[in-house]
Amino acid sequence: VVQALNGYWESAADALNGVKNFITCDDIMVPMERMLSMQQRSADQLQRLGSRVTALEIEAVKFKEDLARVEKMASLSVAGTQACEARLSRFIDDNETRTQANEAQLDAGVASSKAQAKALAALHEQN
Repeated sequence: VVQALNGYWESAADALNGVKNFITCDDIMVPMERMLSMQQRSADQLQRLGSRVTALEIEAVKFKEDLARVEKMASLSVAGTQACEARLSRFIDDNETRTQANEAQLDAGVASSKAQAKALAALHEQN
């Protein structure tokens, strides 16, 4: 029995020595230090990413403001173009009306000149 107990004791001692030799405090601390370092790097990267996101949000606001200004300028440009087109259309219509009136006066003048020429020719024949 003593011999069996001593064998168990030696087996248990060998097992504990094996575990002790297999896992040390350094074996636990080194991965923990690495993990903490990785966590710190991740936190730093997340902070930098947050700064970049903030910068992008600021640029997006500026872009929206610029876009609104461009849209307003385009709207004003369209309104200006429409106003110019309306004035040009009125000018063309007025010129068309004046041209027609001038043509009518010219036709009346030609008709009057022909009538005067006929009257003169008739007077000339009578004399």
